[in-house]
Amino acid sequence: MDRIVRYTEQLQLAGGYLHEKSHQLARLSLILCDNVVELLAHERCQEHVRKELPPWIDSPKLSANDRRDAREQKFAPKLNLLMRLGDVQSEERDFANNAHHLRNECYHTAALHEQIARTVAWEYHELACTLFDRWRQCGYSVGGTIHQSEATRQIIESAGLGHRFHGKLEDGLIKLSVLLRATKPKAIEPLGAALSKAATRRFNELIHSIEFIAQDGLRDGERYDREMAIKDAYFRATLDVDSLKRDIDTQSHDGFVEVHRRYDAARAAYVAPVCFARVEGWHGRAVALANERNSSKVLVKYMDLLRESEDTFTFLDEASMQLDLAIQHQIDVARGN
Repeated sequence: MDRIVRYTEQLQLAGGYLHEKSHQLARLSLILCDNVVELLAHERCQEHVRKELPPWIDSPKLSANDRRDAREQKFAPKLNLLMRLGDVQSEERDFANNAHHLRNECYHTAALHEQIARTVAWEYHELACTLFDRWRQCGYSVGGTIHQSEATRQIIESAGLGHRFHGKLEDGLIKLSVLLRATKPKAIEPLGAALSKAATRRFNELIHSIEFIAQDGLRDGERYDREMAIKDAYFRATLDVDSLKRDIDTQSHDGFVEVHRRYDAARAAYVAPVCFARVEGWHGRAVALANERNSSKVLVKYMDLLRESEDTFTFLDEASMQLDLAIQHQIDVARGN
């Protein structure tokens, strides 16, 4: 019963949190769902390993590498192993991997995902219940000892798995899975729509940063264009400053002039890996996410967009903030501050 309580406690909390329109509770729901899927995957892998331990071994399915993946703590190798063994589908694996990545990012970039955490958690809760139901043949002991909340106790009792359990364990687990699904709202915003809105907003902000730099960024009295804004943001962020100063006495006037000459030459020759047309392409892909109905595929596409554009966001944000500070400095100087 301890294992049943552990799964039920987390899934009923995760489902309940989704009734509240709170970014904090949405993140907690996502974390709880991920805990459940990680634990389910770990126990399923251990089950496969135990089946092949001597003296019961007949025709082993697991290689030495498979057994290593099953025993280690890393999540992705376990999911890959379970997919090879036919326990999860490729789309389920991909969704779990990406949801797990989002869960980890919520610890340090929570604001980045606050628009989508609730919808992703809803889908992840559904997957967790599916896997709990599918892998119930792993075996559960009845009669646990760990503490359970009143809500958990009521759900377990309703499934017929309480202290007076006398029926078939299989039937009780099937009913429990149904009850756990019912702890969350019946329907919320489609995942594709939520991801599309979040990504579109993000790329609108990126384009705004580029336009801000292109309009207000000055160099020797000449205004930038959008391509120059992107180029300079990348150039400044990736420049190897030490190479400019190599073999130069930077304390002398001639050395100072030489460093600036090298800087101007490097900047003139630099070709940015991203152009404005690519940014517009990202924006178009963000809008198109709303048309994808498959939860796994749309989350993969969303995560691909984030990964492809991560450096561009970081570098343009740094350049935008730097320009904003420079403009404020000019204002302060003009005011005599």
